[in-house]
Amino acid sequence: MASVRRLCFSALALVAGTAAFAQTATTGAVSGTVLDGSGQPVAGATVTLASSQITRTVTTDASGHFLAGLLNPGSWRVTVQHAGAASATQTVSVSTNTTSPMVLHLAEEGTATVTVMGTAAAIDPTTTSQGINLPSEVFSKLPTSRNLNDLAYLAPSTHFGGTMSEGEGLDYSMSGASGAENQFIIDGLVTNDPRYGGQGTELVPDFIDTVEVQTGGFKPEFSALGGVFNATIKSGTNDLRASAWVTWAPADLVAKPKSNEAGFRQATPADRYDVGFSVGGPLLKDKLFYFVGADGDFQTGKTPEANNSGFTGDKDKVTRGQYILKLNWYLAENQQLTGTYFGTDRKDTQANAYPSGYGNAQFGRTIKYSTSNVSLVWDWSITPTVLLSVKAGASHLDDNTLPTDTTNLSIDDQYWFSAGGPSPNPALDGFDYYRGGYGSYAHEKGDTSQLKADLTWIAGDHTLKFGASYLSSSYFREDFASGPAGQNLTWGIYEDPSSSTGVTAYSTLYGNIGGAKVKAIYQGYYAQDTWELATGFRLFYGARAETQEQKDLYGRTFLKFTDLGKYIQPRLGFTWDLHKDGRSKLNGSYAWYYEQIPQRIGIREFGNQQFLLQYYDVTYSPTGLGTLGANTGTVDYGTPFNFVPVAHGIKLPKRTEVTLGFEQAIGQNLVFSVNGIYRDLKDPIEDSTIIDPAGNPYNYADYANGIAQAILWNPGSSVSWTARPGSTDAAGNDISGQTVTVNNSLYPEAKNRYVALTVGLKRQTATTFWSLNYTWSHLYGNYEGVIAPDLGGGGQPDGNITASWDYWPYVGTGDLNQDRRHSFKAYGSHKFMLGSLAWTVGGSWTWQSGLPVSLFDDGSSTLGLAPGTLGSPNPLDPGQYDNSTPDHFQLGNHGRTASTSQVDFHTDLEWKLGKGKLIPSVDVFNLFNARTVTSVWQYATHSYTDLPDARYGQPQEWLEGRRIQFGVKYQF
Repeated sequence: MASVRRLCFSALALVAGTAAFAQTATTGAVSGTVLDGSGQPVAGATVTLASSQITRTVTTDASGHFLAGLLNPGSWRVTVQHAGAASATQTVSVSTNTTSPMVLHLAEEGTATVTVMGTAAAIDPTTTSQGINLPSEVFSKLPTSRNLNDLAYLAPSTHFGGTMSEGEGLDYSMSGASGAENQFIIDGLVTNDPRYGGQGTELVPDFIDTVEVQTGGFKPEFSALGGVFNATIKSGTNDLRASAWVTWAPADLVAKPKSNEAGFRQATPADRYDVGFSVGGPLLKDKLFYFVGADGDFQTGKTPEANNSGFTGDKDKVTRGQYILKLNWYLAENQQLTGTYFGTDRKDTQANAYPSGYGNAQFGRTIKYSTSNVSLVWDWSITPTVLLSVKAGASHLDDNTLPTDTTNLSIDDQYWFSAGGPSPNPALDGFDYYRGGYGSYAHEKGDTSQLKADLTWIAGDHTLKFGASYLSSSYFREDFASGPAGQNLTWGIYEDPSSSTGVTAYSTLYGNIGGAKVKAIYQGYYAQDTWELATGFRLFYGARAETQEQKDLYGRTFLKFTDLGKYIQPRLGFTWDLHKDGRSKLNGSYAWYYEQIPQRIGIREFGNQQFLLQYYDVTYSPTGLGTLGANTGTVDYGTPFNFVPVAHGIKLPKRTEVTLGFEQAIGQNLVFSVNGIYRDLKDPIEDSTIIDPAGNPYNYADYANGIAQAILWNPGSSVSWTARPGSTDAAGNDISGQTVTVNNSLYPEAKNRYVALTVGLKRQTATTFWSLNYTWSHLYGNYEGVIAPDLGGGGQPDGNITASWDYWPYVGTGDLNQDRRHSFKAYGSHKFMLGSLAWTVGGSWTWQSGLPVSLFDDGSSTLGLAPGTLGSPNPLDPGQYDNSTPDHFQLGNHGRTASTSQVDFHTDLEWKLGKGKLIPSVDVFNLFNARTVTSVWQYATHSYTDLPDARYGQPQEWLEGRRIQFGVKYQF
């Protein structure tokens, strides 16, 4: 009797043969080799792949190789049959953008069919990308938030940015990049917010099948200065499956928020719960499937204004709805049409809100934010070696603020006090006084239309891939303001020695009054070949080219990068199975990536924004309040920065990247990895005021008020531009239409460099998953990124027009704001069987070293003087921001914040109930209630006053306190 040879399956690597790029942003692939009992390739074997939707069949070639591409993510059952051999069956997990490799050994005829269940950890030999790829069965057992996007934090070298305003999707720093430099994709649709560049939509993880986070070494169809976040929504199957859930996070179980005497405080906890459901199944068995879901999220707490400014009033109520509809239609075995709709509606209502002791303005408002996204994907396996994927889609965003009170008060009805320094009532120092209605508010809309096609052709040892993409985007904004003549009644006060009273009040008219719409068009093309030079060694070579055009509110182009020859991105890489046993991989890559410029630059500088400041004398009263005096003048700060000149020969920002990595399988389920990356950002676009050697700005637009016009440029040694109409030189001479050329000696060349080394260990079995990784990194230079913390400590999510490059003294060099030198992440889960009950315990631990601390002031520290002693005019503060110059032009030279350590915990219990199972769960975030300071105030003088700021060095933010979330889900 012949010996029984078991099926030997390795999901670790493909030993031989072409493992092609047969996957897309929404699908994956399976590639393998079939061998007989003596290890010889089996030609003509039938390989059947069956999912819970359809069955696919392919045949091995003369070398025993097979490839099945364009497979929906999830579990696939692979069965191999061949005359003279017993059939063999194995399950394999397919992930998006991943080729799952396998080697199968057939048993001799007459032996029993061998079935091996479970999936081993995989080494993908077809990619050089770094990052993570997580299926829902993994991330659903981890302590994660109710926001899909936060799964990005599980990837090595991904951190919380935390410097931007809430709600703009900009908090994700990947491989040293700012939050506006990432690309977010859901079901093949780019979902970036066209305004700011961050993630434009939110979904609960219950709707998601797989999540891929690429932090470097991108595949040719992707390009981003930061990282790529790619998620796939669940699909229906031949089996009716449904689930319903409720989660609840009570405010009473949240640790008390931190605060200090400097006036910094954490947000007051809100009661939050959400309830939702999903249903998926067949409309036509084996042909047409649906997946539908909805989730409602409800929060009640204090308004953000109350948290930050001490306002009083009714509680803030937030409701958020999410909706999903997905259809999968198999036109034939080798053709699939997928349609997806997902949308969100958020309503944030503050019925009444008033200043706490500083006026009686009515700040009640309702903020309505909605998104809708639709995509259509056609996947076609034209032949077993020719694969086509075509994607089309559109998205819409609407963000509207509706004030409760837009009262128009008379200017004479104002009362004031000093905010910039000592006043008769010191308790009022440092605050504005508010009267009237809400103040300024806006209505914004964004629309995109997208089209993308990818073609894969496998020709012997070569796998060729070609693609093209098109994205058209528009952004509309209209600003409104209550108050006289449409002025914003949120007034500021500052000490003014030139004023007859010593104190001046100012009101502002700011924004796109009357409305403006700007547009942008982005196109991309790529071609790449994967060439198997020898068994186990693959060479990747190709290029990607991109074009981009930004248009102002009149439809005129102000930035144009459409010469394909100038914007080619080389894509070079290799993978090498060192021992030709499918258990190791050495890989490396070299690439360029270009920026997709967010549209805030268009609406801010090419959307005819108005910015008028009106100044008034203030007379004190004995109580510390006073009456508004005469109007002392109006200054137009908007016109000089509208339709600014663009430097001749301006370049599109790019990031150069080099990666090197190694993976080694240890046993059946363990993978060790080490990955290195180096990134260098070149030619960033910024708006800057160019100064001559005598200290005078070129290109005055309002010489009488000393307002110099900025230009858009790539900071460097020499720059030229055409002066716009109305421009004058420092002597007041008209230079309209003239070419201005400057050999810059004040601004340094912009630099942003990132280097990192990550060591990881990962294990996955049918019941256990865990991942450990340590990252050493260094982010340094003088350019924070496309967005950066605004001078004065506020968030400025306006890409490519960061305040730190407005004037040359504001530019510092050193460790950049997001430089986290050390980071350790551990997360995982394990399932225990307690009789018929399944008990899962999961957790995560994140330890990170602190962030660099800088000192910004009016330039006095640079000269060895006490903050606030220089006064005005100040050659080191030409923009009169008063807290903008880094100490000795150095960044990160005042120590670091403390290291942080946070442990999160998850547990759930599954038991059968009727035809399904009931799953109660508990998540505890910050289990040990660590309250480490995460940032400190770095401004030694006040903005627009140059007076010393006693808050310098004081804690500004802390780790959020312990929070408990309860959940229960029923599914069948």
